[in-house]
Amino acid sequence: MRIMLIDPSKESRDEHRATLATLGYKDVVEAQDGQDALARVAADAPDMLVVENDMPGMSGLAFVDTYHQRGGTAPILLVDGAADHDKVKAAIRAGVASFVLKPVDQDTFAQHVLKTLAKRKSA
Repeated sequence: MRIMLIDPSKESRDEHRATLATLGYKDVVEAQDGQDALARVAADAPDMLVVENDMPGMSGLAFVDTYHQRGGTAPILLVDGAADHDKVKAAIRAGVASFVLKPVDQDTFAQHVLKTLAKRKSA
């Protein structure tokens, strides 16, 4: 099971990677932004993506749209700092499997990872 972390913050990626390791997921690839992720996603073939919405250049939602337009099917967990009802609706419309708010408690993050992966298995 390969999981891709897309976040400009190395600290956030490191925290998420550590949580994923406690869940038994050690095949983790990283990207710093949406453009980097789009360049790597075909070669890395992730089974799930964790995407920070607030990224320079391309937002997380813009990445999700482009990823799906290019045929990507892995479930996506979107991380965002704003509890904005419109953003949540936009994420759902974009096909995001799960949504978690920052600051991210790693126990909550772990629950959302498992929820997102369950959607992959049921698809």
